[in-house]
Amino acid sequence: MSGSLLFFSLLNNLAIFVIIVATYSPVDRWLKSNCGRFRNLGIGTLFSLGAVLGMFAAIQIADGAHVDLRNAFVILSGVQAGPVGAVVAAISTGLYRIHMGGAGTVAGLAALTVSALAGIVIWRFQLFQRGLNWALPASALSAVSILPTFLLIGPLDLGTELFTRMALPYGTAVLITLLVVGHLLHRQDRIATILAEQETDRQRMVDFAQSASDWFWETDADLCVTYLSEGYEKGTGLSAAETLGKNIWRVEGYMEPKILEQHKQAFANRQPFRNVEYERHTPAGDILYFKVNGIPLFDGNTFIGYRGTGSNITARKRTEVELKRQQLIFRKTIDAAPIHITVKDSNGRYIYGNAAAARRWGIEAEEIGGKRVDDLINLPRQNFDGMKQRDALVMRSKRPIQFFPETITFADGESKMLISKIPVLDAEGEIDFIVTVAVDNSEQEQIKQDLRAAVARAEEANRAKSRFLATMSHELRTPLNAIIGFSDVLRGEHFGPLGSERYVRYADDIHDSGTYLLGLVSDLLNQSAIEAGKNILNMRPISISETVNGALEKLNLTAMSKGLTLSVEISNDLEEIVADERAIFQIVLNLVSNALKFTTSGGITVSVNPIQSTEAGLDAICLAVSDTGIGIPPELMPRIAAPFVQVPKDAMVANEGSGLGLSIVSSLVKAHDGVMTIDSTPGKGTTVNVIFPNRPPTEQVETGDRQALLG
Repeated sequence: MSGSLLFFSLLNNLAIFVIIVATYSPVDRWLKSNCGRFRNLGIGTLFSLGAVLGMFAAIQIADGAHVDLRNAFVILSGVQAGPVGAVVAAISTGLYRIHMGGAGTVAGLAALTVSALAGIVIWRFQLFQRGLNWALPASALSAVSILPTFLLIGPLDLGTELFTRMALPYGTAVLITLLVVGHLLHRQDRIATILAEQETDRQRMVDFAQSASDWFWETDADLCVTYLSEGYEKGTGLSAAETLGKNIWRVEGYMEPKILEQHKQAFANRQPFRNVEYERHTPAGDILYFKVNGIPLFDGNTFIGYRGTGSNITARKRTEVELKRQQLIFRKTIDAAPIHITVKDSNGRYIYGNAAAARRWGIEAEEIGGKRVDDLINLPRQNFDGMKQRDALVMRSKRPIQFFPETITFADGESKMLISKIPVLDAEGEIDFIVTVAVDNSEQEQIKQDLRAAVARAEEANRAKSRFLATMSHELRTPLNAIIGFSDVLRGEHFGPLGSERYVRYADDIHDSGTYLLGLVSDLLNQSAIEAGKNILNMRPISISETVNGALEKLNLTAMSKGLTLSVEISNDLEEIVADERAIFQIVLNLVSNALKFTTSGGITVSVNPIQSTEAGLDAICLAVSDTGIGIPPELMPRIAAPFVQVPKDAMVANEGSGLGLSIVSSLVKAHDGVMTIDSTPGKGTTVNVIFPNRPPTEQVETGDRQALLG
């Protein structure tokens, strides 16, 4: 058979390829939809079937040797289905070739192997998908790679003769088949991909339409509604069936007159429209808000209707209304505030000022926007520079500056302002604007100044009183001592009888009254001396036992006269303490005197014990005076140690004294860096605890000369 006759005979096999190409797309879609995992196996089986069919129409070129386009089927199987398809097609076709037998069996199997490899290479590098520039050389190389297998047919001289005679027509036929059929298959694959993408897009749009709260609508040329998507009923609450066929103007609700006119103009001119809002009232009295968009449709130059979308914007509109209401409330609240509130942009220009700021600047609030600070208020140059520097500091640090004083001259005078600057950042963390809050502190500053002056005057008057009483100490004590001394001589009748017992009683009364008055004067003078800072402590080691007992000796007779017991408990560990002996004597004397005044039965106990101060880590002394008297009312406890405060009178208890005893004790305790606590139960008694540090003598040697002041 001549080469040209062989070429045309092989091309007759293209009919089989036409069948394969025609069935490829539906088979491929079915495989992808129903058994995607076995798609490549199915495509390989399809092409192996085509190869076997082609072998039924094989052309005999020698005894036991046939040629057909089976190798092209195997190559295309690899191109379309990868290694799986190529191997399935090669094995299936090879088995049938073995079944046919003959001298060309080995050559046929070799050609099938080479074809499978060629198809896999083309599939791997997607050569057919890259266009003709890649498909042509790939097809040519695949065809050429098959031709050497002719040499394996029979003896070498026969194989050589067949190769020389058949290589060109056979290779050309395979090349043309690969190019034509490969192009058709690639085109079908491309069409299938486009259709699949379109179907995906269509399904995506359907899903969007069904899941969205919006709806789609269409009208005819007369603007009657012809289509409504499923979202219409959900978005509007209206029946789609009742709406279809109605004119668009009967479907849409109330619009603002200006918007309605523009909307009608758009329909009349067949123009698109966007974001047209309208409202509809429900039977329940609620107001629903909607928004529609639309574009005109034309068939050539003929208008055929509108198509568009609709949205329910009720939630948004209600939010806008509420937001406007909140903004109005906020604005009115800010304007009603008596403080100045302003907002500047990053360029130092005001964008807002409340009513208080505008009033003080003598302008309307609407005039503030766009101005700078030097356009509004009169300040010295250095003040402007300071304000700008503070603004720059806030801009740079992005942190607020709070409560700095500034004196500003307004049209109505000078004011002392207390100013804070707060930066407001945008989403990127940069300065958006600066809020300034200014409080007119002039009145408060004046009140503070007046108060400080009043306090200074009161303190000066108090010091003058204390200085007066301290200075009058000698003048007050000397006459009283003379009265007490002479009355004592008279009642003792040292210079002879007075002549009548009544004179003796009068002398006793004069002596007792003078002594009592001297005690009151002494208390007043002690308190005044403390306040005037004239009494000082003489810190030195003293015998606590001798000091306490010395004070109690002066009160023993009083206790005995009232039938009260007076007991002392002093720890053996306290032979000496570091304190002012006169002050300790006075503390004991005042506390026990108070206890005797308000105790009618039982007794008074004085105890002195060492304690450990856990906070200071130092030894301390606790001096406690307990009685079984009437106690102190709870409401009086917070001020019981203040000067001139006394426990209310009791019918069974004498209420003598100046009310300075506890005040003096409190001052003397503080002078020792100590504390005084009082525990009292009305009707059962009172315990006063005085705790002060027991400084070691070595420390007092260094500090003794310091002479700490009382009070």
